[in-house]
Amino acid sequence: NQMQLPRGFEMEQEDSRKRFPTVVERSFDRYVVDDDGSQYVYRHPNSLFIIGVTHRHPLVGKSIQSVHFEDQYHVVVSGKKKRGSKLVVPNEVICTIETTDGETYPIKCNCLGNLIEINTTLITNPQLVSDHPETNGFIGIGLHTRI
Repeated sequence: NQMQLPRGFEMEQEDSRKRFPTVVERSFDRYVVDDDGSQYVYRHPNSLFIIGVTHRHPLVGKSIQSVHFEDQYHVVVSGKKKRGSKLVVPNEVICTIETTDGETYPIKCNCLGNLIEINTTLITNPQLVSDHPETNGFIGIGLHTRI
């Protein structure tokens, strides 16, 4: 029992590849930084930002041995004003990622703001950076500082 359509009309076929955009895709502006486009910053209108590596980064697809965050970035944040967060400046190295080949990649912040959280999952599961760089493999979350 198929619906009769007026002449010249066709039923639109459901595209199985279409999907609902993620929260990040809907709510954040995406900026690609570095000359080679290897790092990103997702910026939310409320001044939160997420930093990480893009799929173009040389470490993507490689086997990751470790992600080492500098000790100063292991922060405990509390309250509305995010007390305890660490001030970061553009080009400040937040972490170093080492592959099983012995190559190391410094990851920079590329934003002026307060780092309020690092992705501690990367310490126990560093392969997330390579396998899911723009989702679960994010490096950190911060709060943009206005000058």
